[in-house]
Amino acid sequence: MHIFGITNTPHIVQSNTPFMWSLLAVLFVELAAAIAGTIHIRKHPVQKVTRYLVYFLWLTVAIEYFFSIARLCVFQLESLHFLRDSLLIQNIWAYNIYSIISGLFYIYYFKEHIASRKIKLLLKIMMLVFFGSYIISLIVTESYFIRIQANPELIVALFILVSVMLYYYDKVQDNNISAPLNINVFVGLGVIIFHMLQVPLLIYLDSEKTSEFTMLLRGLLVIACILLYGLYTIGFLVCLGEKKVFNSTDAANYIR
Repeated sequence: MHIFGITNTPHIVQSNTPFMWSLLAVLFVELAAAIAGTIHIRKHPVQKVTRYLVYFLWLTVAIEYFFSIARLCVFQLESLHFLRDSLLIQNIWAYNIYSIISGLFYIYYFKEHIASRKIKLLLKIMMLVFFGSYIISLIVTESYFIRIQANPELIVALFILVSVMLYYYDKVQDNNISAPLNINVFVGLGVIIFHMLQVPLLIYLDSEKTSEFTMLLRGLLVIACILLYGLYTIGFLVCLGEKKVFNSTDAANYIR
């Protein structure tokens, strides 16, 4: 769940609150991560999937900035109030599309860094299960335009956590756990922290809780986003000096 999902709460964006500044902080670290990633792939030989990660970050930035800033402007500028009920502002539909892309991409990302064919097959099955569950949820609930699909989101959050754990397990089995620090360490750590903080929000998303409790959960999501993209930014910059040793197995997966 990313930041333009959070801003679908009118009282948050109508007032100049610390929480609103937190949203702007998240937008900043997202942009910083995308810029750092671009510098990394321009200055350093990378796997194709790492380049895809940077493209994905720019997609995230484009979507988040467009919908978040549009929503903030509409609620802040009286001349744009007529757009409040438009699909531009009621943008849960965009979040649902993005969630499918995001969930599939992260599982794919870690699958591409795993050597074991059995684990790769398992992750492919997870991708199919997640995609199928999302489509079924959209059909059954008939709420594509009005609500976040919490159950598929919870499923993919758990699948992504499993993907990261399987990635590390594969490295242990391959005796590669002591390899030099690389971007995957930062991505894995960021993804684990983000989804572990995201899960409580998904569990309580549809429950009747106090506004204070809801704000607490949304605050956790802001912290999770800042940690996620902050770790990406640090990872891309720290790993600029990484010395990559190529071998016959992975050389074809590296590009400049």
